[in-house]
Amino acid sequence: MKPNPTPLFRRSRLCALCLSAGLFVLAPAQAEPIAEAAAEAGSEPASPPASMPATETPTRLAPLIVTGNLEPRSELDQPAAVGRIDATVLHEGLPQLSLAESLARVPGLDVRERNNYAQDLQIQSRGFGARSSFGVRGVQLRLDGFPVTAPDGQGQSSGFLISALDRIEILRGPLAFPYGNSAGGVVAAWSARPPEKTELRVQLGGGSDDTWRGALQAGGTLDDGRLGYRAELLHFRTDGLRPQSEAQRTLATLVGRAELGDGRTLSVLVNSVSQPDAQDPLGLTRAQFDADSRQTAPQAATFDTRKSLEDRMAGLRYEQRLGGGDRLELSAYGSTRAVQQFLAIPASAQAAPTSAGGVIDLDRRTLGAEARYLWRMPNLDLSLGLQAQVLDEDRHGYENFAGTELGVRGALRRDEVNRMVSIEPSLLAEWRVAPDWLAVGALRQSWLRFESDDRYVRDGNPDDSGERRFDEATLAAALQYRIDDRQRVYLSAGEGYETPTANELSYRPDGGSGFNDALDAARSRTLELGWKRSIGARGLLALAAYRTAVDGEIVPALNSGGRSSFQNADTRRRGAEASIDLALSESWNAYLAADWIDARFDEAYTSISAGTPSTVAEGNRVPGVARRKLFAELAWRRGREGWSGALDARYADDVPVNDLNTDAASAYTVASARLVYTQRATWGGYSAFLRGENLFDREYAGSVIVNEGNGRFFEPAAGRAWFAGVELRFTP
Repeated sequence: MKPNPTPLFRRSRLCALCLSAGLFVLAPAQAEPIAEAAAEAGSEPASPPASMPATETPTRLAPLIVTGNLEPRSELDQPAAVGRIDATVLHEGLPQLSLAESLARVPGLDVRERNNYAQDLQIQSRGFGARSSFGVRGVQLRLDGFPVTAPDGQGQSSGFLISALDRIEILRGPLAFPYGNSAGGVVAAWSARPPEKTELRVQLGGGSDDTWRGALQAGGTLDDGRLGYRAELLHFRTDGLRPQSEAQRTLATLVGRAELGDGRTLSVLVNSVSQPDAQDPLGLTRAQFDADSRQTAPQAATFDTRKSLEDRMAGLRYEQRLGGGDRLELSAYGSTRAVQQFLAIPASAQAAPTSAGGVIDLDRRTLGAEARYLWRMPNLDLSLGLQAQVLDEDRHGYENFAGTELGVRGALRRDEVNRMVSIEPSLLAEWRVAPDWLAVGALRQSWLRFESDDRYVRDGNPDDSGERRFDEATLAAALQYRIDDRQRVYLSAGEGYETPTANELSYRPDGGSGFNDALDAARSRTLELGWKRSIGARGLLALAAYRTAVDGEIVPALNSGGRSSFQNADTRRRGAEASIDLALSESWNAYLAADWIDARFDEAYTSISAGTPSTVAEGNRVPGVARRKLFAELAWRRGREGWSGALDARYADDVPVNDLNTDAASAYTVASARLVYTQRATWGGYSAFLRGENLFDREYAGSVIVNEGNGRFFEPAAGRAWFAGVELRFTP
């Protein structure tokens, strides 16, 4: 690997020690204010109150973004590449089953729909996370300010109950890095606040592939409005796009809020996901995909590939507003995650003593605490804090056969206990240098410890216990100039990092015992230039260009004897993004988002699979990344009630499937449409919708499984499909 160039910012241990001295337990430098702060600052509500007369015309203000700021700020005034998807876009005319439905409209963000509920979505931000074969890597996920991403950088989006959300905020570029490990971008979801009056909603929907969805929502206030609550329960099931892809999922969420007086509030979040035996149709080889993209790999049926998931999360937050605009925030949270997954690994391939088997059995428990103190001064705001997290993991592996019976849990082949501990102080500063100048700086020091206790030691299978420590710092800065009332220009720079997971650290390329001491964290440096201009009352044009260098991206090293080990190799990225939101008239709105990214390996490296070495050439494209993407939407709305509709189209360039660039998923263009009818009534109101996807029945791969060892890279997208639904709202 090439020697590291001089860092963009020099990391200072002394600075980090000064930060940690005397701190409480604070949230990282992301500084996520409470939801009502946005409302106080003028953000429009997600939907008008039911009591509002239909003829009343409310004042339409620019929505505010709280992610990455000390105080809510409009997208125009944010010195970073940001995006906000409001409740209307998240909910109206959509099944509300996947984040891929709405996140496609954010430039720089790519959400690959696997059509496979056993593997979750693949979310990437400017190429970060594109190499993830399951779940989310390289992108931080948060829900109501609580981290959904684990300390080792792994996260899942399956716990986001979309119909319960008020908005999603997306942060890209240098100001995302201070969120810590794997923060190549941030996707922050915010739950809807409790309604002021008692409200009950019932949602029913169904569509292609025998997909059904039902949800029940209830909310209101008690004790003269001092206590508020919102609860929702959702269940859906589907036969799936292909054979061996049936799934069902039950999600539940509860949001509570108490006004304690004297500027004090207490809020609670409880979230639950249950997904039993979601079938996994696996990816397809090139020959299989070309012959029939709707088929399922035979191995899926042979081994009954499937995954069961149980996720629980709870968080408690206390906030107090103090004199002079100062604010204190304290929070504590915990989560559990239980996974059992049956893989399609032949019994013969599990004969090696080092094999971990064909069944993954995983239990994770995470506890965390954060605190933040905000000082408000005449021209300077400071946020100082600390975050602490502990993750305990019990990981087992079993054979996926017993005697001649396949697809059942057999003999134990892996047994280990892992622990990850992180302590991370942070500092965020916003300095109004002059009336037209704003400077932002963020520093975060991270101390992470990975420990593993291997309890499965046999002849030919050495003790793989070990410990690794990472001492990382992230530093980001931005300078914004206000050209006039409608225009802003900014320049930002920063450093970020992504540690290996405990599983990636587990095995050494030389076959020796203990952790892979040669595997380091990937470190990235980004420089970004952006320009924004408001158009009319609500329109916005945003442009951004960036360059990113990644020193030591985590790539394959050796795949042998049922084990995979990893190494580091340098990559580089350069890209540009553009979006425009434009009101054509009172009834018509146009939206366009486009991005271009060139992501390549900056050095050659060699990996070995099944005894055969392969060399990845310098200049090869980073797999999983589309060079060009485009999203366009034309929406029509007839007032607050009655009919509305939209047409949208998406284009994505070809996507390499592996580091060698031996094949690629083809480029595609698809179009979709929706029609919605909404009406109020004395008892509440109702709405109904019909949505058509992939109207021209284009056949393409919705996602790829990067570097899949058996060549099953391609995950087919759905053909022409439809979904219809109805919502009844009761306001007694």
